[in-house]
Amino acid sequence: MKEHGREIDEWAIEQIRPMLEASDKEVFEDFAKYFLIDGNGIEKRILRAAHYLATNWEFRIIYRMNQDVVVGIEDTKKEILNQLEDYYDLAGVQKVSLKGKTRQFIDMVGQLRFQKRWAQSPRIPETSVMGHMLVVAIFAYFCSRQIKASDERVVNNYLCGLFHDLPEVLTRDIISPVKRSTEGIDGKIKKIEAIYMQEKIFPLIPASWHEQIKYFVEDEFETRIVKDGQRVHLDLFKIPGEYDKAEFAPLDGRLLKCCDNLAALVEAITSYNHGVFSKALLSGIINITKNISGRDDYANGAAGVDFQAIMDALHVEEIKEAAKNKMSDYS
Repeated sequence: MKEHGREIDEWAIEQIRPMLEASDKEVFEDFAKYFLIDGNGIEKRILRAAHYLATNWEFRIIYRMNQDVVVGIEDTKKEILNQLEDYYDLAGVQKVSLKGKTRQFIDMVGQLRFQKRWAQSPRIPETSVMGHMLVVAIFAYFCSRQIKASDERVVNNYLCGLFHDLPEVLTRDIISPVKRSTEGIDGKIKKIEAIYMQEKIFPLIPASWHEQIKYFVEDEFETRIVKDGQRVHLDLFKIPGEYDKAEFAPLDGRLLKCCDNLAALVEAITSYNHGVFSKALLSGIINITKNISGRDDYANGAAGVDFQAIMDALHVEEIKEAAKNKMSDYS
């Protein structure tokens, strides 16, 4: 990378070009521009610092278990810390290095890396809650770009996807059948989550972040704006152009719900394609597709995105029928 980084990036971009251009040519152009611009800007420095912070977080777990048995582990530790030192001018690196509240917050959120989704059903590959949150955020980004959302709206949709399951670090992953089992239970879970967030999460982060984090994790699947300092829910599938401005902090909650369901559907389909399937996964595919097909915000294209077309591209109906046949053969 030091000697041929530019050529390697150009090669990688060409491999990705067919996939991204088929989705959105403008997104591909931005993607290519990002990788080929000078790498010394503040955004790239922050990203590299985050990379080394994450590497160090992972390494600390390995180090505790292997410090007496792995040859060269002390050299690896020294190398990671030396790399981090180059970014110590960044406030975030300084705060994490203090091993205080910010580090505790990261450690708590990091637990989502070890919480499995679909816990009662074996799958390949396994999906952590953190991985699911990232996939939802990526879907939200592409959907937001597709509908030509404003920059503020793209950022809000992405961050809401990235944080939407944050309370699960406190409540753990409560499966959907339980949430739907009794009328009103979902609302009670939301109240418990809000209490836990107030008691456990918010004391670890700056007070100036509280309202923004609440905006991303409370009523996460409601389309909303901020008007006159108050959060306003919009009973709409699409945010009107008059509110698609930074001053209103627009956020497509219903679009996020579509992305959340799409992520769950892809998780189930991917496992099926790897040859690992179960009755629970089949039930999941059936329920999710039923939900998508039976709601106007999906059928009409939530916020301008045709999710039914995406399901058709994933060959959901064919997989569903094949899975049903497999299950009947087993029974």
